[in-house]
Amino acid sequence: MPDGLGRLAGQLLDHGQELGGGGQSLPGAGGPVGAGRRVERGERNAFGQVQPPQPACQGEPAAPPPPGLRQEFTQVRKEYKYANWAVKGFLELVWPFLLTLFGAALSGAMAPEVAEQKNFMGVFLATLAWSSGVALFVFILTRRYEAGPVQYSILATACPFAGAWVAVEGGRGAYGMPIQWGKYGSSPLAWPLPALEAALATFGWAGVLLGGVCGALAGLWAARLWDKAAG
Repeated sequence: MPDGLGRLAGQLLDHGQELGGGGQSLPGAGGPVGAGRRVERGERNAFGQVQPPQPACQGEPAAPPPPGLRQEFTQVRKEYKYANWAVKGFLELVWPFLLTLFGAALSGAMAPEVAEQKNFMGVFLATLAWSSGVALFVFILTRRYEAGPVQYSILATACPFAGAWVAVEGGRGAYGMPIQWGKYGSSPLAWPLPALEAALATFGWAGVLLGGVCGALAGLWAARLWDKAAG
């Protein structure tokens, strides 16, 4: 009986060496079983057990492609609807309420042709000389040109000048007074002040603020669509 047990133990040891003991490799395994590598389908360990295949290491998922012109246009339309709703709510609910509370203090703060508008485009067109100039100014700023204070002053003067021309040609939203260029001196910081004075005198400070916001949004939307179309 002891001899039989000894022979059985020797056979088990020989079988274990054939299956991968001592660092031996199985055919097609590419390395010793249990040496820290991926186990392929059908391989057995030192105890004769079949190991399930391990999934190969996957890389990071590819980043989604940037939105195209169509997607950007859809997003701009959605933002325009929100802006339209905000302008409508302000002019129909908030502004009348403020006039009721501070009527005397807000007298002349917004021109009637601006206050009677009910949507974003209405305000933009009612203040066209100012809003289009602001839109052009914002659009150019998004080009990220390297410029100094003098160049920005020139830009802030040329854009309202272009906006005034657009309003006159369009027959709507023009200034009610001529722009007196150079009225505040020859300093670069004073160059755009006459256009601002004309806007305040025509649309009121609240109208200038509301029209400026509409113009800035229009300039940003135009810049985004321009970049998508060009890129």
